[in-house]
Amino acid sequence: MTEKVIEISIQNKMSDREKCIEKYFKNATEKKFTITYLFIVDEATTPTMLDKIFTRSQEALSEISAIHPPSNDSKNEFVISNEMGSLLIKVGSKLIKKESVWEVYVEGEFELLEIYRTEFLLKIKDNCLKSYLIVDEISDEISVAAYPIIRNMENTMREYLIRFFSKKFGSRWWENNTTQTLKSKAAERKKEGFSKLLNMELYNIDFDDLIILLNGQFGQKDSKAILDALDVIVEHREKDTFTDKILLLKERFLGNWEKFFVQEIRIDNFLLDWKAAYDVRCEVAHNSLLSLTRFIKLVDLHSKLEKNIEILINEQRIIKTSEYIILDKINSLDLKLTKYDVESLIKESFLFISSINFGKEVMTSEEFQIQIDLLRESMKLFGEVKISSIQMSDVNEGDSNSVGRPSVNAKFLSIPTDVLGALELGLNNNMFNNKLIAQ
Repeated sequence: MTEKVIEISIQNKMSDREKCIEKYFKNATEKKFTITYLFIVDEATTPTMLDKIFTRSQEALSEISAIHPPSNDSKNEFVISNEMGSLLIKVGSKLIKKESVWEVYVEGEFELLEIYRTEFLLKIKDNCLKSYLIVDEISDEISVAAYPIIRNMENTMREYLIRFFSKKFGSRWWENNTTQTLKSKAAERKKEGFSKLLNMELYNIDFDDLIILLNGQFGQKDSKAILDALDVIVEHREKDTFTDKILLLKERFLGNWEKFFVQEIRIDNFLLDWKAAYDVRCEVAHNSLLSLTRFIKLVDLHSKLEKNIEILINEQRIIKTSEYIILDKINSLDLKLTKYDVESLIKESFLFISSINFGKEVMTSEEFQIQIDLLRESMKLFGEVKISSIQMSDVNEGDSNSVGRPSVNAKFLSIPTDVLGALELGLNNNMFNNKLIAQ
């Protein structure tokens, strides 16, 4: 008898950095990038500065991984390398009065140079009076990748706010839910073109201004004491009409977040995350230096916020997307699905149906069969299906009505792609419970 040999291949788990480079900077790995610095040093440091640059360059690379000896003897132009790649470094200087200016040019592969630049600056900065960046093609490359993500976040939030406020307040939502500062900014930036054809207020204010619409207080100020007093009054009054009037009065002193969005936007740390995304956005907009660490932070924030804001947008849509239309059909079925049921449909095209799915702890087989027969037509939404015969469990002995927990197995031959997409959407949006409660 021959033993069967099973080979198991174990792949190293990719780091967040490796995943990021693979997804956003794959083309960048095929070319060289350059960085140029200018360092100003004092008279005492000038004679040894070339040696310091030569030494600090190697020390910086060795912080990443073990290095190979420089490939040539010149300290004005040399190549250093490690297992990640190689860097060409050129050094030039000019004396000015009692100081000297040093230009350092570094050329190398994207991933290595991205890490190296920080390590090198940490090593050399204490030797310099001033350190300036002239060229950083690494930051340029990261900024190019970051801009579409930021634009998407910004415009997705604009879409949500326009949909929400328009449906809630109509044509005067902007006038009643913003500050004079934002109104002035939007008016000042109003330009020719689409501003003559469309109301572009939200497109004429900045990324961080959008938070003011979410979190702003557009009623009276210094209202905490009044709010506290109203709460005490409500506790001691019984008439509903009085309470309703008090609640309306309180709304005048609440910010938009408390009035509208705290129940709408159920995203942990949403305002803090938006502020963190804004910080990265400023770095891109102001041509600041960007690291992959900051870019990964932006991607993570975008991933978290985009999915959740898209959910909010779809709740506000007048014209629903096809996936949400299908999801509405699924949720309108007499058959109630759990998270486990949906996962089983997605992964195995299989569904275990019991009386619990119809909201009943127990049923007779006849009652259950009627429900299954009524369900057959609507289940065609998931494609052609084969349903097993009814199995009964938990039947009470001696019960002539055969009351118990009936069940069948439903196997779908091929669930349509758009239906699978709708199920995934519902799963991601936590629209299915972990378990069902029977009546």
